[in-house]
Amino acid sequence: MTLLWKEVDRMPNIWCLEFYGKHMKMTCLGNSGLLMLSLKAKRMNRLVTYNLLNKEWQKVHVS
Repeated sequence: MTLLWKEVDRMPNIWCLEFYGKHMKMTCLGNSGLLMLSLKAKRMNRLVTYNLLNKEWQKVHVS
């Protein structure tokens, strides 16, 4: 089976720089037009969502 991927958007550059060069474990989940990325490193844990309909990125604040 062949899967074809289509790029629909890119994470904002300033966020990408925050993760660049770090050993990251990334988990991606999706449901009903909403993607959630969990990005984990030794001293970092971030959740980021992307709304496919609005093409909007948001950081999820975890307390």
